[in-house]
Amino acid sequence: MTYTGDADIDQMISKCIETIATKGAEYTIGSSDRLHNFRTVGEFTGIPMAKVWATYVYKHFAAVMAYVKNGKVQSNEPIEGRIMDVIVYMLLFAKMVREIEAR
Repeated sequence: MTYTGDADIDQMISKCIETIATKGAEYTIGSSDRLHNFRTVGEFTGIPMAKVWATYVYKHFAAVMAYVKNGKVQSNEPIEGRIMDVIVYMLLFAKMVREIEAR
């Protein structure tokens, strides 16, 4: 699919959409609420869902920063997977912010 006219970026956008669909189904546990996992972990631990999100995204961002520093990944997951995860988490955070600010 063409989104931007840049084949590499278009491929990454498609991969982000695929990631949202596949991992979203896993983390929402059948709920239509894309923020379900952050919401329920926040309720269980007694912290705001934004702080749950920050904890989750930090892991992926730290891996990206380690790649920047060391020029390689420290796990079996390719750096592009971590980049996609950060992008997806940012989209979920944007959705979360909209909800928080609508209150």
